[in-house]
Amino acid sequence: MDGIPHERSLVEKYKGRPFAMIGINFGEDGGNVAAMEKKFGVTWRSFSNLDDALPPDLVDDLDLQAAGYMMLIDSKGIIRYKGSELAFASKLDTELEALVQEAETAAKPTESNKTDGKKEE
Repeated sequence: MDGIPHERSLVEKYKGRPFAMIGINFGEDGGNVAAMEKKFGVTWRSFSNLDDALPPDLVDDLDLQAAGYMMLIDSKGIIRYKGSELAFASKLDTELEALVQEAETAAKPTESNKTDGKKEE
């Protein structure tokens, strides 16, 4: 839960841009997610898997190893980082900004597919 203030700042910073934060809670910390979200001001989508009772088992499907584990997935669905949140923390903001800019650039129309505003006859 220590990372929530930083995660909240990322959600605010990238609001309206091609970015999504998703939380997956499991094990002892996966308890009452609604209460934890309210307590810590979590506004992004979260899933809970307390004891493998909720299908699909996101923890197993994503091969999450432990709490504090993170994945950075680009706009094409390619996993760019998967591992310890702590080990990646110093690079996260830089890498995230680069991926968001990459997604924005890919979404912009290129000169070849822009129209000049004239109707085709």
